[in-house]
Amino acid sequence: RRQGMMLDSRPAPMIARLDDLPFDDAPPRTQPDLQTAGRVNDLAYGYTQPKMAPAIAALPDSVLTYGDDSSVAMAYDIGDDTAVWFVATLPQAQRQGRAGKLLRRLLLDARGRGQRTSSLQGSPAGQPLYERLGYRTVGSLHLYEQPLS
Repeated sequence: RRQGMMLDSRPAPMIARLDDLPFDDAPPRTQPDLQTAGRVNDLAYGYTQPKMAPAIAALPDSVLTYGDDSSVAMAYDIGDDTAVWFVATLPQAQRQGRAGKLLRRLLLDARGRGQRTSSLQGSPAGQPLYERLGYRTVGSLHLYEQPLS
């Protein structure tokens, strides 16, 4: 706090073994551009002005995007693990199964590329979805950030 940081969240580090996925089908991949992924993340987290979007738009082309104008997720392969980042759904599109469908496709694609695991930091709101997809919690984190205002 003395350094201007605030406790933003307490995400759970979660891992899924891709050969143990509890499903074997998913809809085809749709691929938003990085600008769309950034805009959806900002709006999903209540930012009406770009906050996260500039950083997301600057990510390298090796980051894979999944989703559409209302729900997005991103994947990045590191060794034999696929890191899942920036999962977000616009408030008016939540609770309709959109994030689950695109994450199923993302995980099956990762397995198809030969990846062995997937990891992410699950928010309390996202943890039940991630558990249904085969993730398990492997620890706890305290995320301190500078306010984005």
